[in-house]
Parts: sequence; structure tokens; C-alpha cells
Amino acid sequence: MIVCSPVLLWEQYSGIKTFIKRISRYRTDDFILSKKTAKERLNMQLLRSNNWENYYTSF
Repeated sequence: MIVCSPVLLWEQYSGIKTFIKRISRYRTDDFILSKKTAKERLNMQLLRSNNWENYYTSF
């Protein structure tokens, strides 16, 4: 029969809790989505700047 002390059980429980919090905070899907939106935002800025250059050079 294996006997675990309550302190060890509590340390394991709190360690698992912090691990789950960390995973939920840095979820892979959220990271990919935020990276994708940042890339799209950058592309839009580049398109806008290119359009302004074309606008000024068309005269």
C-alpha cells in the first residue's frame, strides 16, 4: 500500500493547476491567430503605402 502525504498531493495539485493556467494562457490556436492577424495587418499597411506611391507617381 502506497501512502502519500497531503503536502505532496497539494504540491502536485498546485503544480498541475499552474501548468494548466500556463497552457490556457498561451494556447497554440490563439498564438497562430494573433500571428496571422498581425501578418495581415502588415500586408494591408504595405498595400496602402504602395497605393499612395502609385497615386503620386501617376501624375
